Amino acid sequence: MNWKCAVHTISWANYSFDRILRDVANAGYEGIELFQHPSECGGPEEIIRLCKLYEVTLVGIAGGSFQERCQLVRDIAKITDTSLEDRSLPYVYCDEWRDEKAMFRDAVNSGIRVAIHPHMFKPVQNVQEFRDILSKYPQVLFLPDTAHLTIAGNNPVEAIKEYFKNLAAVHLKSWRADVGRSYQFYARGFCELGHGDVEVKAVLSELSARGFQGWVVVEQDSSSQPCESAIRSRQWLESETEQLRSTRRCGDNF
Repeated sequence: MNWKCAVHTISWANYSFDRILRDVANAGYEGIELFQHPSECGGPEEIIRLCKLYEVTLVGIAGGSFQERCQLVRDIAKITDTSLEDRSLPYVYCDEWRDEKAMFRDAVNSGIRVAIHPHMFKPVQNVQEFRDILSKYPQVLFLPDTAHLTIAGNNPVEAIKEYFKNLAAVHLKSWRADVGRSYQFYARGFCELGHGDVEVKAVLSELSARGFQGWVVVEQDSSSQPCESAIRSRQWLESETEQLRSTRRCGDNF
């Protein structure tokens, strides 16, 4: 498979940025979606330095307010002398789009890669709400999450089929349905890949069939052992990827 594998740093909530990147690199990931506030990581220059040191790509930014995420992209672009529209810059995670707030429109119009992430119990929760935003702002990108779309009653495979050309990345996240979908309990169901009820395998098969070459982002909201959990999810993903390769090779022989 030609996709690249990143991990969301939310599980490392209280770790130093240096420790996070060391764990990420040791776990075999190529990139991160940053959950920590940029100031907790030493600011843009330190983020760039440490990412280079550990050979980890900053794929997306989810930490801080929307304005702070956008500012970090602007700072990185200035330091690296890169156009805001360059795809090498991280996307800005967004689950709170409000048409009446100019900051969203201004970010999109400036060239920043705004990635809409439907998230349960946030202003943008499902595919329809992403569709409504896209109809007005065709520059926005789609950041589907296999677990949140499932909880919302959307089929993540169908969502990826419909908006494949708009993908910023794909969040690979599993969830146990037995905890229920209520606000009080649903987050308890997020778990390591291979241990939930989300059709992550079907999503990987769809991405494989379409020759996806972008980023998949492994995410688990919390873990007492974030590095170990990330390693196990990575191992599961590698196993499933190898099965897809084998299936493709067998198909090529007929």
